Amino acid sequence: MPVVDRRLSSKAWRDLRFYVLDRDRWVCQVKGQGCTKAATCVDHIIPRDEGDERTFWDPANLRASCWHCNSAAGTALTNNKRKRYTYRKSVAHYVSRF
Repeated sequence: MPVVDRRLSSKAWRDLRFYVLDRDRWVCQVKGQGCTKAATCVDHIIPRDEGDERTFWDPANLRASCWHCNSAAGTALTNNKRKRYTYRKSVAHYVSRF
């Protein structure tokens, strides 16, 4: 079962989220491939699991993003990068049969 960050359900987070969305005029700042341009999410530039309490609440570490860009630029991308590095370190030497 995934761990739920209780800070994301607080009133302080909801207020900060609306502040960031208003600041960025509800326009996606990530602008990745497949971007819908309409921001409905707030993205942590330094991911939540890599930062500390200060970077979690810092408006300079937050940017408005659409759902697509937030899911692509967030944890999925970071975790895939970590898995790739771990995989490359653990691959055994391969000898071709041909």
